[in-house]
Amino acid sequence: MQKVKKSPLTQTRSRSEWVVMWILVAVFILYSISLLFPFAWVLWNSFKTTGNFNKDIWGVPSPFVISNYIEVFSMRLPVSGVSIAGMFGNTLIFICTIVPITLFLNAISAYIVAKYDYKIMKVIHSIALIFMVVPTFGSVAAIYRFYVDSGLYNTYIGVILLSVTCFNSTFLFFHAYYQNVSWTYAEAAFMDGASHFRVFFSIMLPMSVPIIGALGILSVVGVWNDFFTVYMYAPNLSTIGVGLNELSKNIRGQYPRLFALMVISLIPVITVFAVFQKTIMENVSFGGIKG
Repeated sequence: MQKVKKSPLTQTRSRSEWVVMWILVAVFILYSISLLFPFAWVLWNSFKTTGNFNKDIWGVPSPFVISNYIEVFSMRLPVSGVSIAGMFGNTLIFICTIVPITLFLNAISAYIVAKYDYKIMKVIHSIALIFMVVPTFGSVAAIYRFYVDSGLYNTYIGVILLSVTCFNSTFLFFHAYYQNVSWTYAEAAFMDGASHFRVFFSIMLPMSVPIIGALGILSVVGVWNDFFTVYMYAPNLSTIGVGLNELSKNIRGQYPRLFALMVISLIPVITVFAVFQKTIMENVSFGGIKG
């Protein structure tokens, strides 16, 4: 059987595609290095003594010490007196309250807007988009005054009330998801006598477990990295982000200890993303059976 020869045009196109592919690979490798290098440099220098770091910021740790990590856990914030363990505890309290409430409110509101055909539902969807576009920093002063006067300042409930919202990107993900879920599931349940509440809690919500898990992970990372809310309205309830900022002002040139604190604050987030990255990539999509 005689082989079919490729035309010069096909060979040229194939060769050009390879060139483009390798250029893209090189660009992504350089970009990855630019992202990983700062973290690697901080991790490397966190095992140095202060004198060794001041002498050579690029050199090998000599001696190789872990005392920076041990000393970090004995540090306390100068004003509130919160320790590193307390910062982790405050962060976990906010995660365990804000994330479930936010997911539930966004899931139920997005389901109603996506599946019930009323004119006001389009208005609600438009309001959600407006809330995401319009900046809210102009209301910071008014909210601060209200929190001080109402006793919500420096309280857990105050931070939770500010952080929980129905109109953010989580709402849009849930809305797109429920739009693609077939309504025949609900119709079959209605024929069996199920109420609207029963359909949501027994059928729609269990079907949403994959996207709830993925959005939950992203919400955990968002709460972990939230700096402004706690810094502005509850400075005595310091989280890791706020505490890291305060301690950086009082370390007085002991940069290896600061680097150790930064590594400790990054490890949980990196671990969560490394373990659940497949879940995030697979489930933050718009699935379901179209009706």
